[in-house]
Amino acid sequence: MLLEGPGVLGPEPMRRLDRETGGRELRHDLAEAMGRNEGDPEVEMLADPVSAMFDRAVLARNASTGGDYRKMVTSVLRELVDE
Repeated sequence: MLLEGPGVLGPEPMRRLDRETGGRELRHDLAEAMGRNEGDPEVEMLADPVSAMFDRAVLARNASTGGDYRKMVTSVLRELVDE
């Protein structure tokens, strides 16, 4: 699904699937970490790329024999929220 879903389904159905799975929780947690309300335009603007980052990290981790992707993702999220 991560590899072929966007090309087969298109961006809107993939966004819907994301919201039905982990996207809702991601938006909630981003809003909380940023001190904003859910639905805030800045939270929404950040949610899709952060979700894509998690997807890409999973793919990269599965293809790699090394690297601490948890630390990388944690570091990126801290930078995003601190700004």
